[in-house]
Amino acid sequence: LAGDLKIATTHFLPCCLFLDGEYWGNYWLSEQYDELFFEHTYGISARNVIAIKNEEIKVGSDEDKELYTEMKNYIVKNDLSDPNCYKTASEMIDIESFAAYYALEIYIANHDQGLRQNCIMWRAREKEEADSGDTRWRFALIDVNHHSCYGKANDDTLSRYLGKNKIFRS
Repeated sequence: LAGDLKIATTHFLPCCLFLDGEYWGNYWLSEQYDELFFEHTYGISARNVIAIKNEEIKVGSDEDKELYTEMKNYIVKNDLSDPNCYKTASEMIDIESFAAYYALEIYIANHDQGLRQNCIMWRAREKEEADSGDTRWRFALIDVNHHSCYGKANDDTLSRYLGKNKIFRS
């Protein structure tokens, strides 16, 4: 579902694990969202990648978190119905990536996602020539292999997201 959207996705391979001939369950072998993934997939220098997972630094340095906090605070504290505020916000975050990410998460009823849970945002620290090297925050899809869709067709996922995610609500 996400292959043609402007959100990062990893390749994966479902597998069964056997240890000493004993079945231990089904698992998903998957690429990791690290600096090499973003360099290989998006052409951004590995040393220039920042990734935030669950509001904590996953790739980058502790100082890089300030760039995330600045974006989050701006979006949450300003009225994005004001064209000037929206323009500034769209210079901080890739709106197409944002919209695609949340549209997919809501469509598949992924209740395991939120601003602090199973959410990865990434960007180039400094501007680069690569298509995604413009320093805007983008989204990466993670952990939708279990919690999505099953028995949730009647859930109001949109209200759930509006209630718990300040950036989305803004």
